[in-house]
Amino acid sequence: MKLNICGRKYTVLRGDIPGNLGLCECDKAAITIASDLEIHSSIPPETILLHEVLHAVLYETGLGHVLKGTVEEAVVHGLALGLSRVGYVLNRPLPIDLTGN
Repeated sequence: MKLNICGRKYTVLRGDIPGNLGLCECDKAAITIASDLEIHSSIPPETILLHEVLHAVLYETGLGHVLKGTVEEAVVHGLALGLSRVGYVLNRPLPIDLTGN
């Protein structure tokens, strides 16, 4: 499935990404959610997707060049968890099946 992130179409899929729950490859406009996510984490796939979308937003807006490495990861992690806790993601259906079925 495709998501329009800041005017660029990103492919979103479930896949094998050992050691990661999610991965945003901004240079390829691709977001992968771990196919075995539910085995390794209690974090909902929607929250992982939001986390990776935030990485893409930072990249596409140029803010990823300002917030680098652990700073970017801390900001993205905090925003994704905070937004999901207030229901930003969980109360809205997503146009993709993240259950891996």
